[in-house]
Amino acid sequence: MNKKINIALIIICFFLNSCSSNLKIRKEIKITKQDHFTFATSNERTNFSPIDISLPLEKVWNYSGPAGISSNQPLVIDSLVIIGFKNGEIHILNLITGKRISKSKMKIPIIGTPVLNKNTIFIPMANDEMSLRSYNLINGKLNWSKKIDGIETALLLENDSLYGSTVNGIVFLINSETGKTTWEHKAKKMIRSSISCDNDKIFFGCDDGALYALNKKDGKIIWQFYTKAPITGSTSVDNDNDYIYVGSNDNFIYCLNSSNGELKWKFNSESVIRSGPAIDDSCVYFGNLFGDLFALNKYDGSLVWKLKTGSNISSSPTVSNNYLMVGLFNHNLYIINKFSGEKLSQYSFEGRVIASPVIWKNYILVCSEDYDITLFKF
Repeated sequence: MNKKINIALIIICFFLNSCSSNLKIRKEIKITKQDHFTFATSNERTNFSPIDISLPLEKVWNYSGPAGISSNQPLVIDSLVIIGFKNGEIHILNLITGKRISKSKMKIPIIGTPVLNKNTIFIPMANDEMSLRSYNLINGKLNWSKKIDGIETALLLENDSLYGSTVNGIVFLINSETGKTTWEHKAKKMIRSSISCDNDKIFFGCDDGALYALNKKDGKIIWQFYTKAPITGSTSVDNDNDYIYVGSNDNFIYCLNSSNGELKWKFNSESVIRSGPAIDDSCVYFGNLFGDLFALNKYDGSLVWKLKTGSNISSSPTVSNNYLMVGLFNHNLYIINKFSGEKLSQYSFEGRVIASPVIWKNYILVCSEDYDITLFKF
């Protein structure tokens, strides 16, 4: 009996050690307003960075990962780049040098975007075997793990509330400190749209064609709005005006009142919209599978400009104070004057650019298929 217990303890210790797997750093992380601790810049998923970009861009380094990169973005915090790969590895890089600081292999694909709070990272896994994990980045140890369903969307963290959704349509709230579930909501179909939020609600699109608003505290439906096809992209929330923007596979982008789900306006792009929009103080920007890139007046949905890129657009644009950037299936990154729609520059890569570029201080980080991460500075 004692021998069996000792063997069991050895197995448990081996498992715990494999979970830590050197995913650690040597310093306390300091998060500032310029950092990208979550997908699409903020919990509102605006894809907006209040920075003036200057051209041309200068390439600083290129890093080749061990496997494919999904359309979800890396995190950029305190001069660190944190990115997951489809082979289950997660790497932490020094942003300035492009050198790897640490890595861990989970053996389960990482499709969704992790989220970070101080020195703790929460990692979604695309498999129902321990599909959510919390790590302490200072000591590299596993805080807790949870078996839900496979998670292929971005996590959302607000204080100690961790929200997420699974491929089987489960939306959840978990206490980030303990890993205990507060509530779960079961949607009708698969969820491929990353959750966004305002002060009291979370929002997500579903393959049943609906945009849902749930109460943050109890997961109850506050309102739902149906489009005519699945919603796969994230939603963008404009808290100042109580608006929410979402694109649908039915070719339309919609603006709704975020409080009650009332339709404010809709715009027909004439092709499938797979990704979420970007918003600033005046416009909403998005692309479709025809390769058309749009800027609309965010208050009435009128067309400001339209640019034909000639290539599939399946990632969200990134908008700054002066420019708009969008990745294309034709291996290019376009940089556009956001006021006029004029293409100012393009940068080419070996693979398709399917993730939104990340702006951090005077740097721009671009991920392209299958493995490459490229840093530019301006």
